[in-house]
Amino acid sequence: HFMKVMTKDPFKRKQLREGLQQLSEEGVVHVFEVPGGVGNELLLGTVGVLQFDVVKHRMQAEYGVELVTQAVSYHTARWLPSDESVMAKLESSYSTHVTRDIDDHPIVLFESAYALSQAEEKVGAENLFKFKQEHIGA
Repeated sequence: HFMKVMTKDPFKRKQLREGLQQLSEEGVVHVFEVPGGVGNELLLGTVGVLQFDVVKHRMQAEYGVELVTQAVSYHTARWLPSDESVMAKLESSYSTHVTRDIDDHPIVLFESAYALSQAEEKVGAENLFKFKQEHIGA
């Protein structure tokens, strides 16, 4: 599940990033840059939709950040190797969006299972990591 979030108060950008970084480190949520987004927008990925409510509550209670949310149509995400040729092939594909996670690792967002399947054919499934640990070699 994916959701775009932004702060109601643009001056709370630093608190937004700090709070979401902490929640990401705790495993509550994955945080990604919004493809073509502005500074106070981020994309969240969770296992279930109720986790978005947890994130909203904790951001307000612990960081004083009120979130505005917007649904997005992404189906899944995969981490990428730091290989410019792989990223370039995926950037030119329809229904895929190459961006970065909050730790600046490259990822690709897919709008459908079909788009993921097409990408696996184009760049090889071995270049699309389900988990960040696979990408960074942890």
